[in-house]
Amino acid sequence: MSTLKPLTIDIVSDVVCPWCYIGKRRIENALALVPDVPVEVRFRPFFLNAWVPREGIPQRLLGQPFNILRLAFHPEALAPRTVNLAEWCGHLLERLHRQCEVTADPELIKLYHDLKAYPIPARAGPLPPDNVAIPFKLRHNGVVLSFFSTTMVFGAPVDITLSELALETFFPADDLTAERMRNIAASLD
Repeated sequence: MSTLKPLTIDIVSDVVCPWCYIGKRRIENALALVPDVPVEVRFRPFFLNAWVPREGIPQRLLGQPFNILRLAFHPEALAPRTVNLAEWCGHLLERLHRQCEVTADPELIKLYHDLKAYPIPARAGPLPPDNVAIPFKLRHNGVVLSFFSTTMVFGAPVDITLSELALETFFPADDLTAERMRNIAASLD
């Protein structure tokens, strides 16, 4: 038994981040590399975009273990609200496929195949290889909110843990969306 004081890790999962599931697996893999270090992991779910109508998403999809990718694809969740569903889900599948190739993680591979089974329309064509921003268009209260998404990968090749850390960020793509997001943020204060 270790005499070290347990390292406490608080994980705040933002449900608009489609990579929460992957991040959870990565922290588990990192902790498995140091089995002699006592660690207490505390999960603290956080719903950043409270404007996403929870009453419109079945409770069984919001329970634990929570998976934002399933929520994005599910016909009872965000899929009917996503205006450019084929393009957005195509982007998510491509990203997840690359993660599967890099990690060979059986759970990620299963998730990839599960998501491919959802009834998502085919994309008109592949995205150009130099595309740096992926559009995400979400219908909310009769208005289409438009965002662009960018992904940053941190670290260096010598640091396995850091080189696997990615952050996906959403920005308003038009004035209407920017104004609506400012109003939503102001209402949360």
